[in-house]
Formats: sequence, C-alpha cells, structure tokens
Amino acid sequence: MIEIETRKYGLLRIKQIWYAQTPRDVTGCDIVMYHYPENEPTEKGSFLEQRSKIQCLDLTKPIERIYQEFDRNTQKEIRRARKEAFRVSVNEDYAEFLTLLNKFIGAKKLNVPKIAFDDIKHQTHLLVNIFKADQLLASDFAGLQGSSIFLLWICNSKPLGENKKLVSMASRLAHFEAMKWGKENGYKEFSVGALTSNLSPNKQFKKGFGGYEKEIKTYIKIYNPILKLLNMALKIL
Repeated sequence: MIEIETRKYGLLRIKQIWYAQTPRDVTGCDIVMYHYPENEPTEKGSFLEQRSKIQCLDLTKPIERIYQEFDRNTQKEIRRARKEAFRVSVNEDYAEFLTLLNKFIGAKKLNVPKIAFDDIKHQTHLLVNIFKADQLLASDFAGLQGSSIFLLWICNSKPLGENKKLVSMASRLAHFEAMKWGKENGYKEFSVGALTSNLSPNKQFKKGFGGYEKEIKTYIKIYNPILKLLNMALKIL
C-alpha cells in the first residue's frame, strides 16, 4: 500500500492511497481517496464511487501477438529503441528513479509531494528503468495486485531537456519491458494507466499499445463537514 498526503487550495488535506486491501476510515485528513483497492469497502454506503477508465492489455496472449497489436508508431519506436545502447534495469537503481521522479514532478508542477523510498518499499511492485550510458531516460513504477499490474508513476527526462526522440523510444521500451516481465512472471493483465476524456498526447501514447478500456472505481470519503455539505449541494465529487 502506498499512502501520500497532498493539499488542495492550500487548505484541504487529501490522503491518496493506492493498492489497499480494503478501503477503511482514516484519520487526519479532509478527504481520503482509495485507488486500485483489492476489495470494496466494508461499509460501502459511507464511500462515494468515482468511475474512470484505464487502458489494459491481456498478458495471456503470446508476446508477439501483444506487440503486433501496438500501433505502427509504437512498434517503430520500440524497434529503434532496441538498436540503441539502452540499458534496462528491473527492480534496481531506486535512487536514480526517485531522483528522476521528483525532478519530473517539479518540472511538470504536479500537486504531489516529494516521493521517498519509504513511500514505496512496502508495496509489492515492479520498477523498470531505461538508461543511456549513465543517464536515466525513462522509468515505470507499477503496483502488483493479484494477477494484475497497474502502472502508477511514469516519468522521463524530457521535461529536463533530454533529447525528445531518445526519451520517446525509452518510454515505450520501458512499457514493453514491463509487459514482458509481467508475462514471464505469470501476470494476466497490464494497465498502462488512466485515460482522459480528450485526445491528449498522453492518451494517444497509451492507446498506441492497443488493448482494451476497463472501468475502475475510486472510493472516496469526505470528512470535512463543510466540504461534505458542498458536495451534497453541488456534486463536487
């Protein structure tokens, strides 16, 4: 389980929890959000349900078939990546990953606090890093749950000024190497992440790996009494 606290509008304390076994009440926050829980809440009626979609791939298919279902650009980038002197590391180089992730968060101005090793070490996970020489170009961090792999953090060195073409190849290769690892280790489903409702480059990147859309539920509980009343009146969440 990974738990991170963020603040919205400088006031609201939001706890975001990934990969919990069962959503439960927590203390010390205005809102709690459970992403990818293994089970539904015990007291389901006390939680709100927020539905969204993720892009998934079926890892029970042969890896060659999975690759064939990528779009042409994704296939081309992976072919090119294989010709580069990239180094792939799996579940290693955590310091380099966390440095890149935190720089990526800062460069993209994401509302996420600095991530430390203590935040991730207890979660069963998959970490794939792609290096060019000693330069880390792209990383995938995923939670492992049952027979599924859910990507949580995808970061790269593009916002830091690294060569865009190299980063593009490295990012797609990281996903493909993560899929291969999942298949080799008996996982059945791989999620490349959440889908937005528009045709953003990020959505196009994820859809380029083929697969299918899957609806998931995020469970939310509001503790702040004022926010609770506002939500009842305006349906904020």
